Amino acid sequence: MQWIADQNPTAGLIPSAGKPERYRVQEWLNFVTSELHKVYAPLFRPTTPDAFKDISKENLGKRFDWIDKQLAGKQYLMGDKFTVADAYLFTVLRWSGRVNIDLSKWTKHRGLHGPRPGAAEGAGGDEAEGWCSSFRAHGVLNAAAGPGSCSFICEIYGPIPGAEP
Repeated sequence: MQWIADQNPTAGLIPSAGKPERYRVQEWLNFVTSELHKVYAPLFRPTTPDAFKDISKENLGKRFDWIDKQLAGKQYLMGDKFTVADAYLFTVLRWSGRVNIDLSKWTKHRGLHGPRPGAAEGAGGDEAEGWCSSFRAHGVLNAAAGPGSCSFICEIYGPIPGAEP
């Protein structure tokens, strides 16, 4: 994620190296990796015992509670600035529907796990391509990149109509 953001520094998706804000974004990336992403893994395995899946979901709920507190009064993880950490959190949160986790209780990060206003409308009603357009607008994806560049979106929503797998 950091490399992607560094490819377009004018987008401001991650502060420059050496700035304290960059390390805060890295903290968020590390949190999502270690406290959310890895906790979802057993939920996708059919061999994971149901009791362990229940514990994993409970632990995720505690993390979501904490994130909600951190987002109080903020639009994004770093305040009013969208960063690669928000893109990563969005991606991981979208897995919730596949493992029957209802995110409606956690309202502070609702903007990160629900449709962005105008995203689908701006892409002919296709929510996945709308998210790709939104991420392109924020500089997460190169504006010249084709639909195949949205692989992390396709992982969430399935293939984008007309895009190669």
